[in-house]
Amino acid sequence: MKTPAQLDAAYSIFGNVGLEDLKLNELDKACGAGVEVSPEDIEITFEEIFEDNMQKILELRYRANG
Repeated sequence: MKTPAQLDAAYSIFGNVGLEDLKLNELDKACGAGVEVSPEDIEITFEEIFEDNMQKILELRYRANG
């Protein structure tokens, strides 16, 4: 585990399962251990999500929070 998000996921698993019933393969999967994401992967995913939500973004762009 290399990131704060992975550690947060691990703490969550420990809280829900406990050390006695912990299975390391399930912990690794839940925390994304061993998963590597490149900057290009992030950019592609961001663009896909942005395009999928473009209509909603345009509809809400001039509204104030509150």
